[in-house]
Amino acid sequence: MLTHFLGRRQVSAENGTVRQSSTDLPPAGPLPPWGELVTLDIDLEQPEEYVSFEATTGRVTTWTFAGKTLGQTREILADSGMQPSLIESVLAAGKVEDTPQATIV
Repeated sequence: MLTHFLGRRQVSAENGTVRQSSTDLPPAGPLPPWGELVTLDIDLEQPEEYVSFEATTGRVTTWTFAGKTLGQTREILADSGMQPSLIESVLAAGKVEDTPQATIV
């Protein structure tokens, strides 16, 4: 609601009057059935308490294939359309952990 007001009207600092911006004018031509689209670009900064958190987590994305062997994982990746060369790269030694409970890539 506030962004709608700020994007639609401008208040003069000298006398406090409100004047319409160009976005208040109706669109040229007939209005489409889905309505009028009004956009407003805004810049947001990440809060300080999250900046340090993100830099220190060191998270690494992993895929876990629970109850699957390395061979079954290879089949799943191939069936999903992944290129054979990419499968070999993803499942290369050192990048995959094969345990009796799961395969972790």
